[in-house]
Amino acid sequence: MKLFVGTWIIHPINSGAYAGVLDNGVFKSAPILGFVGDVTSIKLKLVGVISCLEQLRQPSEITLEVDDDYIYHCVNDWAAWWSQNGWKTKAGNVVANQAEVERLYQLLKTHSVTAAQPQSQEDQTFHSALVATARNYAFRRGQEIRAACHPQAPR
Repeated sequence: MKLFVGTWIIHPINSGAYAGVLDNGVFKSAPILGFVGDVTSIKLKLVGVISCLEQLRQPSEITLEVDDDYIYHCVNDWAAWWSQNGWKTKAGNVVANQAEVERLYQLLKTHSVTAAQPQSQEDQTFHSALVATARNYAFRRGQEIRAACHPQAPR
C-alpha cells in the first residue's frame, strides 16, 4: 500500500495543514486532513505522516511517497539510529521534534514502512494535488481561526 502526504505551511503565522491518502492499488482513501498551529515545516510533515499511519487498523506494509529528504531519511535510517543513541544526533545534540520522531518510530515498529521519492509521473502529479489540497485546507482553517479570534464589531 502507498501513503501520500502533502503539506502546506502559512508564513509568517507558522500554521499549516496536511493531506494524506492511502492507496492500496485498487482505490484511494478519502483525504486525511489536519491543521496544526505554531509549527515548523518539518514538524508539520512529521505530524501528517504520523496522523495517517495512526489511521491504519492493523500492521501494514507501506511505501511512504515523500518529496522531503528529512522525512525520507528519518523513516529509512535516522529514527532507528536515534532511538539506539538515546535520541541524540551524531553531534550529541537532542533530536529536534523528538516527541514526534519517537511517535513515528513506534509506528515504524508496528508497520513495515519504507520511504521513497515519487517516481512515476502519476505519483508526482498525485502528490502535487495533495499539496494543493493541504494548501486549500490550511487557508480555509486559517480564515476560520482568524474570524473566531477577531470577530467583526457589530454595525
